[in-house]
Amino acid sequence: MMFNVFDCGARGGKHRSWKSVDLEYDYYMFEPEGEEFKQLEIHGDGANKIINAAVSDKEGQQKLNIYSDESLSSLLEIDKSQAYRFRNITLVEQIDVNVTTISNICDTFNIVPHFMSIDVQGLSFEVLKGTGKYLCQSLAIRVEAEFFPFYKQEKTIFELGSWLNCEGFELVRLETCGPGHFGVSSDMNHYSVDSDDAKPMWSDCIFLNVRYIEELIKKRSKPDFVLAVLVFMVHNHCGYQALKYLFLLEVSYLSDASKSILSSSLPLFYYYLNLPRIDYNKHQNYNSELFHLESMMKDMKVENKLSETTLEKINSIYLTTS
Repeated sequence: MMFNVFDCGARGGKHRSWKSVDLEYDYYMFEPEGEEFKQLEIHGDGANKIINAAVSDKEGQQKLNIYSDESLSSLLEIDKSQAYRFRNITLVEQIDVNVTTISNICDTFNIVPHFMSIDVQGLSFEVLKGTGKYLCQSLAIRVEAEFFPFYKQEKTIFELGSWLNCEGFELVRLETCGPGHFGVSSDMNHYSVDSDDAKPMWSDCIFLNVRYIEELIKKRSKPDFVLAVLVFMVHNHCGYQALKYLFLLEVSYLSDASKSILSSSLPLFYYYLNLPRIDYNKHQNYNSELFHLESMMKDMKVENKLSETTLEKINSIYLTTS
């Protein structure tokens, strides 16, 4: 099974969370700014298709505001009164860019956005609204959202989260933008002692489509989809949720999954269960779960082996402290 990953706002290349994921997937990048688009075309970074357009809820052309910190460039205008750390940011120029919607791209290429990574500077709500009928078929979303309207007229994390919750999604993790440590990025002011003594500004939010996932499990349908989202969870520091779902699954259901995804996922879950734990779970006995997983692998003739790349990736996620 080939999955589709949509990276909206692909400045800098493929998102770090997808660089070592043991899934077969096509990677679609969206980048409106011309020079950055050219760099993506030159270096590729494993993308299957790079689209020179911004993403929103309407197609057409709009002005892209290019700021002195280009990573903040947006179709929206920055409200400098809202954030102390960016009070000196300046508008360099405005350029015309093409704007598309995820729904339009899916219709054009006859595909589904199984996974989405969204970093679009204030327009996350509009991007997701523009998925239309395809939103309910997405398994998981990583989306940057602000705690206050840094951009004029933007929807905050509260509005975005409330809407996604109504659509069947559940928030399972908040990360600081960039390095991906648990928590939020903050906006210090001139009285702040450090970045923890500051107002929450924005965060990468990971949402799971629990309504869809649990429906698939209940109907014993599409085991490849379910295992894929569990693999995504482990690679995005949501292993706790992956194991919660895994032990709801019956061997007879998993046996319908493709051999490739079984071979990459079951050893990954086994390794995750063997990781050291702290605090409340430090003395938890997982022997029954490990035995259950060993039995699964034996029944489905899956070798309990992970690639060195995967081991390094998972260790970097779970065995280092921020």
